[in-house]
Amino acid sequence: MLYCTRLYSVKSYPPEQYYLLKLTQTFYAILFPFIIIFFMSRQSERNPQQSNKGTRISSSLRNWIIFLLVVVLVGGFFYLEMRKDEFGGGGNENLESGELGLESGETLPENPPDNVMIKDLGDGKRLVTDPIAGYDVEVGKDLYLYKDKLETEDLVIQDFKEPIEGYGGTPGCRVITDYKNGNLNTIEQDTKAYCDARSDCQSFNLNEVKLNDVNWFVVRYSGEFVGAGNPRYITEKNGSVYSFYFQCDDKSFIEGVLGSVSLN
Repeated sequence: MLYCTRLYSVKSYPPEQYYLLKLTQTFYAILFPFIIIFFMSRQSERNPQQSNKGTRISSSLRNWIIFLLVVVLVGGFFYLEMRKDEFGGGGNENLESGELGLESGETLPENPPDNVMIKDLGDGKRLVTDPIAGYDVEVGKDLYLYKDKLETEDLVIQDFKEPIEGYGGTPGCRVITDYKNGNLNTIEQDTKAYCDARSDCQSFNLNEVKLNDVNWFVVRYSGEFVGAGNPRYITEKNGSVYSFYFQCDDKSFIEGVLGSVSLN
């Protein structure tokens, strides 16, 4: 079931993947000079003109000098790459927004899905309508609209502007909306089956709440994985299942969003 399968949306490298990437870069940076020295040494052994001891010493010294130069060059490159923000580097990049010239520390403009319609209600408030999914949600001026990175038709509502640079986790609260055809007749069995199938899922909690005259199932998984404990609110109407997955557990944010949802 779709409402149980996607626990989190990744917008950038998580910290553990970031450090693994840097470790891999460092490994190859160290390995590269040794490969050069190996092939140069092999070439010297095959050269009959380097058969005397003095020549071999001179060749070895030359190899070590080249090795040190390569280490300095490669090490300097990675040092500047990791510290480029402090040295004013980074330059202009071709970002997903299609804009150029955005500097470090700035944020991306709003980028809601193409399938939603937005109506200005005044005072910074907006009415977001998904005619295909069949729901409306009113958002205030302190909320921002984006599309999900994995499912680009899914609306994302968050209380922070999307940073240009990568980050681990989220710097605020966000909710990913989802919709599919179906019903919730077997939601308890499906939720239990999903948790049982994951070795890192320890338990789950399923209860019901009512917000803005809409009855919601609230699913929470506990365990050792990203997104554990975050609530997913699920409801159904007219053969459609609506899922709002919150990447935070802020009561005011959750009630503010769900309290303005209207199912058509």
